[in-house]
Amino acid sequence: MLANPASAALSRALLALSRTQKTGVLHAQGAGRTARIGIVEGTPRAVEMDGGPCLGDILAEEGALDHEAHRRALAEREPSGPIGRFLVETGAARASAVSYALRKQLRHRMSALFQWGVLELRFEPGEVALDVPLLEEPMPAAELVLAGLRGALELVPVHLLRRRVGDGMLRLTGFGELLLAEAALHPEEAAMLPALRRGAPAADLISLGGGRMRAVRTLAGLCMIGAAEPPSPGRMSYGLLLKKRNQLRNEASPEALLELDRHADPRAARASLRKLAKELHPDRFRAGAPEAIERLSGEVLTALLDAEARLRARSRDVRR
Repeated sequence: MLANPASAALSRALLALSRTQKTGVLHAQGAGRTARIGIVEGTPRAVEMDGGPCLGDILAEEGALDHEAHRRALAEREPSGPIGRFLVETGAARASAVSYALRKQLRHRMSALFQWGVLELRFEPGEVALDVPLLEEPMPAAELVLAGLRGALELVPVHLLRRRVGDGMLRLTGFGELLLAEAALHPEEAAMLPALRRGAPAADLISLGGGRMRAVRTLAGLCMIGAAEPPSPGRMSYGLLLKKRNQLRNEASPEALLELDRHADPRAARASLRKLAKELHPDRFRAGAPEAIERLSGEVLTALLDAEARLRARSRDVRR
């Protein structure tokens, strides 16, 4: 699954502003829409944009809005200043409910930004002056990024996300390490983390996450922003692959293919096969390598499996 440039840029910008503790407004523009993200000392405190649920709708949905008190307040005077403060002052909602609703609204708006196909970003340092209230109890930038990704992918059928993730090896990138180090994770996500740091097949990672939809969505989200990707093969992998290609052309012995001495114990073939397969598996060459390289990797791996089987069969014949 290739990273989405717009989503990756937004995630990296928010994390960079968090680490440098900048204050100002991050302007986002894409597909004829605009948004402004208020950043205070590196923490996103508000998102101003058109669309999405308003504060009153979220409170009503949560059963936290006193409709009668709200009607009385509106009959007495027009709201002035932040609507949340107005609702609290007039007894239409509790302060804790308004705080929760504002956090939920912020997550909704961040999710919407992650769904924009094209995004241009510009940071304007200085005072944050928006037409929406700033959260008094904000969440860290990393947590907001993850929450936005989860929300953006929530309506995508899980089988499509699974297809996007693919079956290859995935490993956490340096950016992914920074992101997850500063975010609270659900149990399914935390269960995948050690293997994701080492690098593991996508199916194994999802299995570690209990096969839950949240595990699939989070993995797809990390891939979408370039926080997880196939491990890049090093020069040693390419060199070894070319060596095996030449050995195949010269019809090398099973021992030579498996890097074993002519008189080595055939039972050592399995350990050697595992070591070589880890370095030469096609999944190692899927990140930007030419199709011919990936195809050659498959051919070499097949030959290694065959060589190990031949040595194992030879060992059985000797024991007889």
